[in-house]
Amino acid sequence: RTRIATQREIMQLSREGASPQEKKRAKILEKEYRYYGNKTCAADGLCATSCPMHINTADITHLQRQLLMDRSPILYKVGDVAARHLALCKAGARTLLGAAHLAHSVLGTTVMSGLCNGLHKLATNECRKLKIQNWHKNA
Repeated sequence: RTRIATQREIMQLSREGASPQEKKRAKILEKEYRYYGNKTCAADGLCATSCPMHINTADITHLQRQLLMDRSPILYKVGDVAARHLALCKAGARTLLGAAHLAHSVLGTTVMSGLCNGLHKLATNECRKLKIQNWHKNA
């Protein structure tokens, strides 16, 4: 109910002829909704089973995610390759996770945390250079 009410409020505040204060409030709600309404939604449709009106807010979430999706050609290619070679990606992920577990066992938590934090910073900077959105941030 909250997701639907918030979307209605955003639409009302964004209507043509709205005051500058209303449009500003709509922008604030849109920004806050990106996390609370979008990123916290499992988008599996289970909400419709408990809703007396059988409203599936996952449909709204899927549409919004499409509209907000990063349109980078690089990401589309990566996603296409991953979709076509899912078994290989799964095996690769299993191998990398095993290697990470082994490294953690050998290096310890302190060294492993420092290494992971360094890699995270490097990856974040590279993503910025490629203009890829940081999904972990409340952008």
